[in-house]
Amino acid sequence: LGVRREAEGEDLSKNAWKFTAAGSPAKAVDPDKVLKLLIALNSVKAQTVVDPHGKDYGLKAPVLEIAVTEKGRGEVRITVGAKDEKADVYFVKSSDRPGIFQLSANDFQDLDRKDEQLVQEAPAAQGPPKAP
Repeated sequence: LGVRREAEGEDLSKNAWKFTAAGSPAKAVDPDKVLKLLIALNSVKAQTVVDPHGKDYGLKAPVLEIAVTEKGRGEVRITVGAKDEKADVYFVKSSDRPGIFQLSANDFQDLDRKDEQLVQEAPAAQGPPKAP
């Protein structure tokens, strides 16, 4: 998943979301879907510190990576590793703090998006107006 908010010209009111990853859909990004993803990302909380030293936990082959760059703060990268099927949690590492955390499977589902899921839908075709 890769989207970026870019200004179109010097008019900042015309900012638009663009796909950034190679092979992404050549379609418009739906800003409402991106907003919902950002809200989910902002509301998700790690449950427990599993390992303060941050060993493997499947992070070498992550199932999801999210990088967020905020003006004045830099990039924060969230890496989601293996799932603990018994506990129904994923192991997560954030680049801005030490340790490995647990993330509920429900919270993971809120974050696990592919580019195609952020594509703006074409408006439904409307037929000719009905005669009175």
